Amino acid sequence: MTDFEHIRKPGARVGGRRITPLGRDRELHFFEQFLSDAEDGMGGLVVLQGLAGIGKSTLLGAVCEKAVGRGFQVGHGLIEAGARARLPWPWPRILRDLAGEGCAALRRELVTAKAVGEGEDGYLGGSGLQAGRLALQLTDAIELACEAAPVLIVLDDVQRMDAASVETLRLVAEAVEQLPVLILVAGLLEADAPEGTGADAMVAFAGSGSSHVLSLSGLGPAEIAEIVGPDLTVRFGGPELLHRLTAGNPMLAWELAQSSEQDAIVLLEGRSLSEAVSLLLRSRVVNYSAEVRGLLHAIGLETEAVDVGLLAEVLELSLDDAEQWLGDLLSDGLVRTVSDDPRGPFLLTHNLLRDPVLRSMAPAQRRSLHQRYASALLRREVKGSVISTGAIADHCCMAVPLLEGELAGDWALRAAREANQAAAWGAAEEWADRCIEALDRSEGSDSVSPR
Repeated sequence: MTDFEHIRKPGARVGGRRITPLGRDRELHFFEQFLSDAEDGMGGLVVLQGLAGIGKSTLLGAVCEKAVGRGFQVGHGLIEAGARARLPWPWPRILRDLAGEGCAALRRELVTAKAVGEGEDGYLGGSGLQAGRLALQLTDAIELACEAAPVLIVLDDVQRMDAASVETLRLVAEAVEQLPVLILVAGLLEADAPEGTGADAMVAFAGSGSSHVLSLSGLGPAEIAEIVGPDLTVRFGGPELLHRLTAGNPMLAWELAQSSEQDAIVLLEGRSLSEAVSLLLRSRVVNYSAEVRGLLHAIGLETEAVDVGLLAEVLELSLDDAEQWLGDLLSDGLVRTVSDDPRGPFLLTHNLLRDPVLRSMAPAQRRSLHQRYASALLRREVKGSVISTGAIADHCCMAVPLLEGELAGDWALRAAREANQAAAWGAAEEWADRCIEALDRSEGSDSVSPR
């Protein structure tokens, strides 16, 4: 893909508007230097770590914009929870945005990759060679892409990656050190991450000599006051007190700015970040129409980006209505798009919003929505679309007893087999447990087959 007019250019957005990160001049200067090094053929990897809501994704968007302005190709991958946190994802999405037939051909191969039998080699095989094999082909494809322009690869939420994906990233980073390539990864990296997980592997990787680590701290009083606005700042006793209440967290400051003064004052004081965001979000969502709330719930229920067509099918809406109401959520800063395309696919603006969105649904409502998702994904799968096994299995299991337990159990077993062949033992065990649970929950119930 050599037509650079069609290369997607990721950027940070709040409320559908592109924004510049406040108080991050030092960090931006840091990344400008690494972009310069990459232009000179000195590739590298930078790890950006920080708390939830601290502004990592916003800073990533600003770096992407600077890179595009300097002529870089930008491949952007969000590490989504669930099945697509494992190999070969998110590389197909990254390769989509890079030039050259090498990237396009490898992407086509990865998108259609299937789990293979024990002892066979492959991206999802059980031989243990999948990370090395994928890293070699990625390096070759990226090197060819560099003939057109320098490359910036961005991976967000890397704490969700499995260990094999982290190893692939490590091998690719080592291989591009003499190429015009900068790899930028961001995530919640904690020293006490469970052993053997992707987060644990990423912590060890970030601490090695092969990467540069930048820890993102909270914003200062002036920046938080600018986000919240002068009136609320005065009501909270001035910038210093407001800064202490928000702990310098821009995500919480943004939620405060969207709330009424009375809600903000009552809900913030003495609460944790997640509690405050949850309560502030609830006070806003209650004013939406049932249709807009339904869209927000449907997006919150999915761990991967959702296209507008799927949302319209699940909620039985027209495309025009779905696009209009999604535009409202985009303008209000509750959802965002993976790329610059306002038509999606769509995600919640931040993972901190997921729990309050899900808690705002009654259990029966949530189960019904899972059933609709399962039915829509199964229809697409029958028509030949490449659908994540884990996504179908999750919705089927959560929809029991509205869906047949045997159907949910079958898909959970498929997901368990894929996880086992990818050496993701913890995920395999979890899917096996969910299979048994789905069968138990369906006993004696009036479950139905998906339409």
